[in-house]
Amino acid sequence: MLTTAEQKLAYIKIVQAVHETIVATGEAGIPAGHLYAALMPAGINLEQYQRIENLLVESGAVSKKNNLLKARPR
Repeated sequence: MLTTAEQKLAYIKIVQAVHETIVATGEAGIPAGHLYAALMPAGINLEQYQRIENLLVESGAVSKKNNLLKARPR
């Protein structure tokens, strides 16, 4: 669980970076597994990735269909 202000800010920046990555894929989107695989070397584990993905989907910033993530139009 996030405990310090620095950790919370880092989490926000990670979520923003993931969203920007999804936006950059355009209409093609990105398979969720490919995105997770790209984040693994940065130390993101599956539980953390799922939290980030769920946050983006539940907020409406990203859609997920058949494991394909796409940014919602602004």
